Amino acid sequence: MLDWGIDFETAKDIVLGLKTCDYVDGPCADDKHISGRSEVWVFGKTLRCGGRDVETYIKVTHSKAENGIGCLCISFRESERPLIYRFGDEQREVYLLP
Repeated sequence: MLDWGIDFETAKDIVLGLKTCDYVDGPCADDKHISGRSEVWVFGKTLRCGGRDVETYIKVTHSKAENGIGCLCISFRESERPLIYRFGDEQREVYLLP
């Protein structure tokens, strides 16, 4: 993320802005088998960085927060292969990085 100039606030903005059309998979079992983590959801987001579009793989899970249930982003990286969007008929937006 740092290679693309993405700081915490930008990553938070991207994750909080995910929409149904960005959905790829889940709930599914966590392939890392980390205790305390149950189901994970996978989303994708195309980021425009320096004139280049980069498809990102974003994996989230729910977590306990002081004021209820929160969202924990556990993976945010360039996708290794094209993602299959489950609601592909919807128009997906490209996130423009500063």
